[in-house]
Amino acid sequence: MKKSILIILALINILGSCKAQNRETKNIEVLNTVWETINTEYFDATFNGLNWQKEYDYYKPIIGACKSNDSLYFYLNQMVFKLNVSHLGVVSPEEANESGDPQLYFDGTLGMEVRYLKDEAVIISVQKNSSAANAGIKPGFTLFEVNGKTIKSFVIEKENNPTPPFNSRNRRSLISQNIYREFYGEPGDIIGLKYFDNNNKIHKVELELKGRGMQKINIIPEMPAMYASVDNRIINSNTAYIHFDAFLPHILDSTLKTINKYINYPNLIIDLRGNPGGVFEVRKAIAEQFVSETTLFWKYYRRGNTNEVFLNPSKNSYKGNLVILIDERSTSSSEEFSGGMKAIERATIIGQQTPGKVLTMEVVPLPEGAYFIYPIQQTITAKDDILEAIGVIPDISVELNKDSLLIGVDNQLNRAIEFLSKNNIPRYQSTIEQLVSAFYNAGLNKSIKLYFNIKEQYPWKAHKYVLNDFGYYLLSNSKNKQAIQIFELNTKEYPDSANAFDSLGEAYMKNNNRKLAIKNYEKSLELNPDYSNASEMLKKLNN
Repeated sequence: MKKSILIILALINILGSCKAQNRETKNIEVLNTVWETINTEYFDATFNGLNWQKEYDYYKPIIGACKSNDSLYFYLNQMVFKLNVSHLGVVSPEEANESGDPQLYFDGTLGMEVRYLKDEAVIISVQKNSSAANAGIKPGFTLFEVNGKTIKSFVIEKENNPTPPFNSRNRRSLISQNIYREFYGEPGDIIGLKYFDNNNKIHKVELELKGRGMQKINIIPEMPAMYASVDNRIINSNTAYIHFDAFLPHILDSTLKTINKYINYPNLIIDLRGNPGGVFEVRKAIAEQFVSETTLFWKYYRRGNTNEVFLNPSKNSYKGNLVILIDERSTSSSEEFSGGMKAIERATIIGQQTPGKVLTMEVVPLPEGAYFIYPIQQTITAKDDILEAIGVIPDISVELNKDSLLIGVDNQLNRAIEFLSKNNIPRYQSTIEQLVSAFYNAGLNKSIKLYFNIKEQYPWKAHKYVLNDFGYYLLSNSKNKQAIQIFELNTKEYPDSANAFDSLGEAYMKNNNRKLAIKNYEKSLELNPDYSNASEMLKKLNN
């Protein structure tokens, strides 16, 4: 009998040992996925001076010994957060719907928004006919407790578990986000609130979450489906207003139509407060509605290489005065968009400095429904400003004011309206428009001199497409000889550009100079053997 018991105990020990070994193996596999992804794909090959191999060696035994997924994810994040950048972290399957911004994911809502202002959780907006509105809650009221949790507990939780970038603006933004998350869930859920009204009287209510009444779309693989909507209105006879929740594909068409609807208004306000970001194609398409020429907008840096991103102007771009509102909850694509528009001097930025969460990311699936997000590129503006950890600094800094909210006034929006009404803002004029104006007023030499002045003072405006576009303007208006001069200048400015020589070849061809047309098309092909247009033109010229 004793022998049987000993055998059973031995088997239990063996099974327990096998289970522990299996757990350790799985942990190390996840560690290897995360570590190797950063090692090979992270945008900064120097890891900002961090010894990445040393971090692996340090965390390997700790992570291998983890007994639960919670501890596994905790230590993985502790390791990667040492890089001190945004768009980085391991997200558990339980947190998938709770990570990021709640207004994007959840089906039920109270219909109000909050900000952590001067150590208070202040309600800043309340939707009409929402549960919050029906309960008499108004902007400027101050929250004391949500679902039995005091506001102080939300603050302590975020201070104990900070996420990068480690600055005060991101801290306040994440405190607001964590409080805000409590306002969302499934339709029918009950949310308990304690709050102070405008007379500092405390109220205790229980409110039911209502359905969103809009479509939810799958946008990013491995991440939950998302909501987004567009709001717009006319403020006065000269000024229109647009707000959208995020830079997501399913709001792009309605946003572009709304911008076009206000095309003749002298002033336009785009409100990005609380907008957490979105996808590249959407932010680029919206930005293209506000330029009238090919425009250098961003540069993306990755492991020693920089890729320039140019905006292609829309057929009917908005040329009026543009103000963009931002705050500490405007992140990612919102920062790219507003920072980019500020850099090219296309918009006036009003509000609060953003947290600086400005990197582009990829998503890697992990076992059991978890996923790992990591940054692959660093965004740089046309002026060579890095926004990560710094954020967008407004041209006019305005903090949201609780006392103004209590009397129904959005003081940040009011400052934008005041700025637009009292300032004689110079009309937006593209570089090409300036060169064309100089040409007709004082001749081509004046245009060329202006180009070099712009290049010296605003180098981001004198990019590789400016002279090429100006040359084609002249060519399309039968100014062939002047176009040739500009295209010749362009080949000197960009001697390695196949496109520059191709354009010069086309100008000579239109000017009936077959010999020089062939010469320049051949040079274009020499620089880029795959340049199909030059190849086709040479076939025509040689026949």
